[in-house]
Amino acid sequence: MTRRLLVLLHRYVGLATAAFLLIIGITGAMLAYLHPLSVLLSPELYNAPGRGVVLAPAQLIERAQAAEPRAQFDAIPLALEAGAGVNFNVRGKPDPASGKPFDLGYDQLWLDPVTGSVLGRVDSEAMPPTRASLMSFVYRLHYSLALPGRWGVWIVGGVAILWFFDCFVGAVLTLPRGRPFLRKWQPAWGIQRKRLNYDLHRAGGLWPWLLLATLALSGIYFNLGREVFMPLFGLVAETTQDPFDTRPMLAPDAIQPPAVDMQQAIDIAAVKAAELGWTAKPASIFHRAEQGFWQVYYDKPKSQWATAGNYGLFIDDHSGAVFFVRAPGGTRGDVFLDWLAALHTGGVFGTPYKLILCALGLVIATLSITGVVIWARKRGLIGRQRGKRQTFQRGAISSRSITGFPTHKPRT
Repeated sequence: MTRRLLVLLHRYVGLATAAFLLIIGITGAMLAYLHPLSVLLSPELYNAPGRGVVLAPAQLIERAQAAEPRAQFDAIPLALEAGAGVNFNVRGKPDPASGKPFDLGYDQLWLDPVTGSVLGRVDSEAMPPTRASLMSFVYRLHYSLALPGRWGVWIVGGVAILWFFDCFVGAVLTLPRGRPFLRKWQPAWGIQRKRLNYDLHRAGGLWPWLLLATLALSGIYFNLGREVFMPLFGLVAETTQDPFDTRPMLAPDAIQPPAVDMQQAIDIAAVKAAELGWTAKPASIFHRAEQGFWQVYYDKPKSQWATAGNYGLFIDDHSGAVFFVRAPGGTRGDVFLDWLAALHTGGVFGTPYKLILCALGLVIATLSITGVVIWARKRGLIGRQRGKRQTFQRGAISSRSITGFPTHKPRT
């Protein structure tokens, strides 16, 4: 009875999540190569013609502000390189007349880092997506089904919960009955041509099982972190909260212009990074006016390809004090979360792991398709039963407990 219940759970949870996981798998495979695909689709944005010395960040902001006076820029790229276009995420300033933000019609402004000239303006949420916004659409489709608000995020998070538990149910259903255990379990890992669809589903879920379960768990973390994951994780592990969680939010009328400007914050961060012995390079700077700080984000050095976690310095925008340092390590809970995020996003092990992530995305899509095909064949919705011999074979397969061994012997 217990096994029958697990079979039903696996079947109907799989059917309920199949379409979602198909989308998530295909988009995840594409996102493993987000940058190369983006360059391929929009070379005019990523390949800047200017050559020579790049502008200082403050100069580049001046050029961006001159190109779009109605925009404000919260995050400023610092990793500038001649020949590589720079993307500014922009949003409209409040309209003095109405108090509402200006509608710019786009949210990305691309500049040449040498000349400061505009390479393009992109609405990343354009529907239907354009060539320049296609990968942004793929990203939104992956984590929120491209639905507005939080509904899509919650749906994908719910799918991740079902998927995570179904990973364990599916694995249990492959376990054989009786001994010798390993010899009886061995067929579950193989693929036979005559049962290609069935074996692809079973073995395809077994071989990368640990990584599939990790992707499902990290999906819960990313989409339902505040609502579900962190409240439960906090019961078993201690984690370090960053200033986004601990600094109080200022009321709109209490927000003051920063006493420490962007260049000063960059210089303060450079001194602190040198004191800490960091070899990481600054990638961007972000101003959080509502909480009164600058955050300087650092790219992880290539030498730390097997290290999970990010580098960042938080600087008070009035006193100039570095009041929080983010780096790999910390508590066991911090390390676990760093690895969970890195394994999902490809932040470790370089190109080889990106290949694995791409393949995993295709595996997830394949598992979704083969699972539906197995169900449809058992329901008689596709394929034909030809004669009693084939009917018996189908019944035998369905009673194999998903191990490749019948639970009863056929009569001779």
